[in-house]
Amino acid sequence: KGELEDEWDSVPQDFNPYPTNVRSYRGELVALVTDVPVLVDVKAEAQKRSEERVLLFFSPTDPFRHFFIKIGSFAAFDAIVFAAIVVSCFFLVISLPYEDIPATQLCPWPQYRDPENPTMCRPLLFTEQVKTANTVFFVVFLFEFIVRVMSVGLLFTSDAYLRNGWNLVDFVVLVLSAIEETGAFPGGSVGRVVRMGRALRPLRLMKRNQGMRIIIDALIGTLRPVAYVVVFVVFTFFVFSLMGMGIFGNKMHRCTDTEGAAYPGGKAECSGAYINTDVDSHSAGCLFPRSWDKPTHNFDDVWDSMLTLLRVNTVKYVAIINDVMDITDVDQSPSTNFSEFYSLFFVVYLIVGALLAMNLFIGFIIDGFNANRGSTDADLQYERFIRQIWKNTPRPGVNTQPSWWLSQRVRALTETREFQTFSGVCVGINVMFMLSDHADAPELFILIMDIQNYIFFAELWMEILLFFIAYGYKGLLYDTWKVFDIIVVVGISMGYALNNPRITQFVKSFRLFRVVRLMSMIKPIKIILDTLLICMPQLANILLLLLLIYTMFAIVSMNLFATTKFGYRTGPTANFEDFGHAIATIYQIITGDEWDMIMYDCAVAAPLCTSLFGGEGAGD
Repeated sequence: KGELEDEWDSVPQDFNPYPTNVRSYRGELVALVTDVPVLVDVKAEAQKRSEERVLLFFSPTDPFRHFFIKIGSFAAFDAIVFAAIVVSCFFLVISLPYEDIPATQLCPWPQYRDPENPTMCRPLLFTEQVKTANTVFFVVFLFEFIVRVMSVGLLFTSDAYLRNGWNLVDFVVLVLSAIEETGAFPGGSVGRVVRMGRALRPLRLMKRNQGMRIIIDALIGTLRPVAYVVVFVVFTFFVFSLMGMGIFGNKMHRCTDTEGAAYPGGKAECSGAYINTDVDSHSAGCLFPRSWDKPTHNFDDVWDSMLTLLRVNTVKYVAIINDVMDITDVDQSPSTNFSEFYSLFFVVYLIVGALLAMNLFIGFIIDGFNANRGSTDADLQYERFIRQIWKNTPRPGVNTQPSWWLSQRVRALTETREFQTFSGVCVGINVMFMLSDHADAPELFILIMDIQNYIFFAELWMEILLFFIAYGYKGLLYDTWKVFDIIVVVGISMGYALNNPRITQFVKSFRLFRVVRLMSMIKPIKIILDTLLICMPQLANILLLLLLIYTMFAIVSMNLFATTKFGYRTGPTANFEDFGHAIATIYQIITGDEWDMIMYDCAVAAPLCTSLFGGEGAGD
């Protein structure tokens, strides 16, 4: 032990051998207490790093370099950079997708109406203001880059800036911002790509969140096994696409006038013009030319075939299977259920290409996460050690005996099985009364409900008071379930105190949370609930990560399709005119909306659309 302490004292104090990520140094921590030579290696590595030059010129003793190291060590510096990242993301959200379009929707709010056009909303920030803000952000991020490089080096030092993957993301965003600020590509497709690089700004937030960094690192660790699954899926796509082309190729065409060229008619009969007789159509009674056309889902070439199978993979297969079962022959009109056996092709594909592939994805990702956590004996011992520390951490007010005689007796009372059973029975009876509530109840029933609510409300207050006397406010606030009871009782008290029917009705819902408290008294369910509470921080990080990813996709789609004309699915409820509509549309797509229809609407091209603005957005 003395030798270990002497070696540790000789390590430079400004060197931190432990990175922020616990996973990356757990092996070193286990070895540190078992093998002294490991510490000697740490000392040698620290000595080597302390002698490295930055940018091949600035030595560790250079005062100019020390100036930047001092700036980078200030907490205020990191706070300013983080604030700049957050504000720049906010500016990115409220900025217009194209500078030459003043507004895209009618304005229902008088205070935001454009003075030159009262029917339109003026932007929150004008173009010049956004440009000025982007310049300020670029200067802040450039200064941060200089500080980091002067502190750790750019490329050739041990902890070089560009040797860190997260720093590479910052560097790419900085380079794209520099290109945009210099105006090197003012227009064209390259300029659009540079502008869309703004969508990478939210990635800088991930670097500042340790929980999200751990998740991303774990996902990166799964890339190799997931790549095998991707190869399998692409191969399956390609094989079934070729099979679909061989079976259904050039057989899904149909005439726009289904009555004039009905089966056994076909391409030969689909000529001339016809009158639309659909009374529900806005074009009823209009004259249209007949055309021999194919649906958007078909198997005429490899690309369309794979895209159709992708729609099947995402459970958008009903219309596809119906059209395939109606196939008759090449250049012949479809007939209802003429080829029902063709549906077996999609049954086989759903089993192999969808069900099996999805389970492989999930299995390999879980396996990658487990492998990335570490599975050596030292890792497992370290995990058990940390778990025992967390489990046996002294709890304030719980592990210490109170000195007041009343607290001692009340604590003994609350820890008895009889008191816990009484508390559980009260909760159960209260829940049963709540479940029996119904509309048009008689006055006697309402009176009984009010009486029992007051009784159990007083009983809950009594429990909280007893626990406060027994454990004090620290012990009370340390127990998650007691904090839960406090929230419930405070919510109910607010409803009674305000005496507002609407607020009272809302606060009554707090009583339903007592069902959770009743479940917590059942040990197996309590274990599940405790596990859920422990996982809440990780779940919050995952939700935040998904939000950032959705935000980036919304910004990209807003820059690409903000001026695209409405189609079959895109319209007032699904569009990319601004960030609010864009992220709502992204959420609709994620939750199973008709993404395929939105895709075809956004892929509209001339002569079905006309460019009205200077931007080169699809479907202007």
